[in-house]
Amino acid sequence: MKLKNIITIIVLLFTFSAFSQNTKIIDKRAYNYYTQKDINEMPLYKIMQINYDFNDSYIIPKEMKRKINHKKVDVFKLSVYRKKHENYKIDLGTIDEKTTGKYIILKSQQEVAEIHKKIQNKYQQK
Repeated sequence: MKLKNIITIIVLLFTFSAFSQNTKIIDKRAYNYYTQKDINEMPLYKIMQINYDFNDSYIIPKEMKRKINHKKVDVFKLSVYRKKHENYKIDLGTIDEKTTGKYIILKSQQEVAEIHKKIQNKYQQK
C-alpha cells in the first residue's frame, strides 16, 4: 500500500509539473490592458515579459515596503517615465498629478529590454 501511494504522488507531481510549464498564467493587472482573446493568442514569452513588468521591472525601496501593496502597482501607466539608461524614482501619484509620498524605483529601459530579450530567448526555445 505504501509503494502504491508513493507512485501515485510521483505521477501527480510529474503531471502538475508538465501542466504548469504549458499554462499561460498572466498577472491579473494585465487584464486592464489586454482582452482574454489577446492573452490567449500571446506566445508564452510575451506573457512572461508582461509578468516581469508587473512584478520585477521596478523596485520598492525598503522604507516603502509597508506602505505599498506590490500587487496594486500599475507599472504600465508609470512606464512612460522610465529613463533610458538609469533607474528613476517616481511618486505613485504622478499619473493623477498628485503627490502621495509613496514611491518606487523604475528600472531603466535598457535593463528592462535586456531582461525581455533573455525571457524571449528562454521561452522561444521550448
